[in-house]
Amino acid sequence: MNMGPLHKKDYTFLVVLLWAAAFIFTAGCSSGPNKQPSVTYSALYDSLVVEMGYLDSLAEAGNMLALENHFNQLRRGEGQWPQVMDAPEYAWVCFWMAYFTNRLGDLPEAKRYSQLALDRIDSLKATPRNLTFITTLLNNTAGIAGEMGDFAQSIELLFRAMAYYKSDTTNAELVSIYNNIGHNYNITGDYDLAREYFDKHYALVTVLGIEEEYGLYHFNVGDMYHNMERYEESIEHMEQALRYFKQFDRQADALHANTMLASNYIALNRLDEAEKRLQGNLQQAEDLRLWEVFVETTISLFDFHVASGNEQAAFAAIEKGLERIHINNTARMQLKIYDRLIDYYEEKGDFYQAFTYLERQNALEDSVFASDKRDFMREMTVKYETERKADQIS
Repeated sequence: MNMGPLHKKDYTFLVVLLWAAAFIFTAGCSSGPNKQPSVTYSALYDSLVVEMGYLDSLAEAGNMLALENHFNQLRRGEGQWPQVMDAPEYAWVCFWMAYFTNRLGDLPEAKRYSQLALDRIDSLKATPRNLTFITTLLNNTAGIAGEMGDFAQSIELLFRAMAYYKSDTTNAELVSIYNNIGHNYNITGDYDLAREYFDKHYALVTVLGIEEEYGLYHFNVGDMYHNMERYEESIEHMEQALRYFKQFDRQADALHANTMLASNYIALNRLDEAEKRLQGNLQQAEDLRLWEVFVETTISLFDFHVASGNEQAAFAAIEKGLERIHINNTARMQLKIYDRLIDYYEEKGDFYQAFTYLERQNALEDSVFASDKRDFMREMTVKYETERKADQIS
């Protein structure tokens, strides 16, 4: 299985929108500042709103050490939160806790916080601001599930989020949902469906005039072509993506595009160009704790050193990737490394080692997937399209 990147940066504009609406959200809650809550509750909730804003500013500034230290201090008091908050407020806080734990690379904790928030969705009234909150929560939780390798759950959550909009096909929240559905299909090799949803994403951002998203579209298609071994076409799209990422100062995305360009150059044996793209990427990714980019870079470095005849450096690079995977439990990226090592040992004729990594890959997949993910996702797509057409006819 040729695993590609599940790009989460597309959540950013929704997170910013939700943060701007958070203060409105608190005003609409039963114990919000317009009511007469206890002093303890008011002080706690008001302080958490401020703390989340501060943590967000640290994340945006890339100050990950300060973010981690401040976050760990904040969570020490989380035991009292559900005792003094009602369900909507607690859901909002858990959403942000999931967002920050995901940003820090602790996916199991991010999943736990997301589930705590999801458990309280039914307590929210059907208002526009709550709809944004619900669909963003479902979208981000789907991203976490995808990172952990559970694409069936990821796609189910994304279609669940999309169902809230029914026939409203121009809602801005669908930009991220289309993107992430496309990524799931791209990862599992369903390229026809991947391209369909990438094109939906592009068409919607064009209608809405969100030029910043053009880079992500080109990255998506470039990554899909890379997976299909259509390297020249992939390079063309990745170069366009990189121009947009630089224009809009999306540093993490630019690092990722550089890594993917290097992978294409290596596949075409254009090693000098690959080396230029890879210089400094690993350190920058580590400094920013961009573990997906970090692992992708170690895989590209592995391929580069193998192609250059330096296998010792190749395995030193791939070991760094495996070390980071064990830290943040990213099953999807671990499968990708195993996939690459299987190919490497098959090419070397070392079938014992190839089989060893194949066994590890199968064991990891068996622990993640409870059903056939590809058939499941196709079934969900058919159901959604049928329901959407019925709504439009009505």
